[in-house]
Amino acid sequence: LHIPVMKDEVLKLWLPNNNALDNNDNDNKSKPIHLIDGTIGVAGHTLAAIQSSTQQQNDIKVLGIDRDPEALSKARKRMEKELDNKSNEEDDEYAEIEDVEEAAVPSNAESSRVTLHLGSFADISPGLLSLYSFPLKVHGILMDCGMNSFQIDNKQRGFSFRQHGPLDMRFDITTQSHKIHPGQSHRKIQPKATTARDIVNTWSAANLSALFQKFADEPYADEIAQSIVEWRSNEQKREKKAPTGIRTTLELRYVVEDCIASIHADMGIEPKEYFPPKKFYAMWRAPTKRLPKRTKDKLIKRYAERKPRHANHVMRVFQALRMEVNDELLHIRS
Repeated sequence: LHIPVMKDEVLKLWLPNNNALDNNDNDNKSKPIHLIDGTIGVAGHTLAAIQSSTQQQNDIKVLGIDRDPEALSKARKRMEKELDNKSNEEDDEYAEIEDVEEAAVPSNAESSRVTLHLGSFADISPGLLSLYSFPLKVHGILMDCGMNSFQIDNKQRGFSFRQHGPLDMRFDITTQSHKIHPGQSHRKIQPKATTARDIVNTWSAANLSALFQKFADEPYADEIAQSIVEWRSNEQKREKKAPTGIRTTLELRYVVEDCIASIHADMGIEPKEYFPPKKFYAMWRAPTKRLPKRTKDKLIKRYAERKPRHANHVMRVFQALRMEVNDELLHIRS
């Protein structure tokens, strides 16, 4: 069950108060409240706004925007169920979306109140509002920048260092160009195909360090960046076939943990026994031959369940990579 964060506080700021809606004006009573949810996610705040407005007998229309087609699909299914009291069978929580365009198309049941748009809040413009028959002046715009909880929970998306998954971190996993809608001053920032794996395996130590400082204020940015480069360089020397680099979330977490533990040991802050155990090292760098799959799977499971060491440093590295992969500051500035 997804519970929207600070629901009451958000609605107080997002929804117009009674003074803003002149209830003595009969003409105004027939006009709906127009809201924009710039990061609709799984529609928690949008549903709360609709339910609140319904209780006050106010008509409402919401334009829900999200860069993640999976989020739009979940939002659409949730609204179908909760707004129309449908007892839909539970869908696989992280089922693949077969048709990206389908994810952004609302059902007939919800379309009178909610319109879904696959894109960014940076797309908001007169052209976009005109496209969806929204007025140029709306009553409220909500943006909740960052990740959605379901993105963190799905290990295949690569956002969490507590689960074993591919080092991806894209909000839009399709990376296909969205349609540029006609209309006045309407713009569309195109998604990139770059993943976090691409960055950690191709960027120089200097560029990685600058990234960790810029987006995360990481105090050991230089050391972590150098450890990442050394780790992938050692693989190139060991592998007879083409090296694969750092591929997973847990492998990157290990590199960062090992780096910080080494720094702390040299400074006398913590003893060397706090290093990540070398048995976990064998998951990626077996000393002689590769580990049997069953043995490796057991080690990966144990490492994922192990309490992260130096979690703040690992968290900052993951944050910086996510922000770069998704051009988050560019969308905010736009």
